[in-house]
Amino acid sequence: MRSRREFSERLTRLEDLASSPTEQAVYAFKLLDSDRSVEVVQAALGVIEQHLGPSTRPALLRRYEHCDADGNKRDPGGYLRSAILRVLRRVVKLEDLPLLERAAQTYEFMPPADEVCSSVRANALVAMNELDPALASYHCVRLLSGKFTAEMSGEPAVTAARILAAQSRYLPLYGYVVGAGGQVSEALSEALRSLAGMPGSLLPPIVGRYRDSDDELVLVGLFDLILGHADGAAFDDVVLHFLRTTVLHDVHRYLVTAIVANRKRALLVGLLDVAAVETDRRKQENLVEALALLHGDAAAAAAVKKLKKLSEGF
Repeated sequence: MRSRREFSERLTRLEDLASSPTEQAVYAFKLLDSDRSVEVVQAALGVIEQHLGPSTRPALLRRYEHCDADGNKRDPGGYLRSAILRVLRRVVKLEDLPLLERAAQTYEFMPPADEVCSSVRANALVAMNELDPALASYHCVRLLSGKFTAEMSGEPAVTAARILAAQSRYLPLYGYVVGAGGQVSEALSEALRSLAGMPGSLLPPIVGRYRDSDDELVLVGLFDLILGHADGAAFDDVVLHFLRTTVLHDVHRYLVTAIVANRKRALLVGLLDVAAVETDRRKQENLVEALALLHGDAAAAAAVKKLKKLSEGF
């Protein structure tokens, strides 16, 4: 009971010092140096991020090294190291590259046998990219298809895909998309949408491979690719067929909104044709919401009016 009470008192004191920023920062650094509670140190890091100064980087490095020396005991799950790396990104220096490379290769396991430091590797990539994008890209390629990727978040593969896309390094992303298996939904979605500039001749096999997927994230990435690609109009029939037949209402909502935002006339005409015969109430609601964004379009306004009347008839 005492430990829980002291934990609450430390958080309360940190919050109460908000009216005295200097004192709050001093206290936050004290907590960073010595507190054992993940929640307390994470709160302290939130304060420190707002008060970056000459002492920030040494304090972050000191606590990181302390945790990393015995990760499973001092920072089980890597939560503190992940949080430290997020703040360190803003003050990182070239001499920190060895630490970041080590972090990008940190693997720790907890019973029964789960790997738990995916977020450490992901945040290391982000910080490394600030200093040496070329070096970061090599680690991104390695981690994009790494064996130990978090099931829930897709990390660090998702971060790796985003960094490679931001660096315009599309070949490893293309390789990931056409690979023989083992892709993570979140990372695959990122990789698909990043390939909007690839040669048009490579588009048909990718559309053919993923058009019938039942993975919502993958479908969103695929449709982003089709709508963003210069030759995407060749697959308008694929897009419209999906809208007519799908029972994935969230993807349907995303896609009709994306079509309206894209403003390609042929696809908009097809969308109005789909709307004219739609009988699924949730899909009707999605269409009303999207088509209402076409201000001043008489055909869209008429479709919205009809859809609303049909919806009210349920």
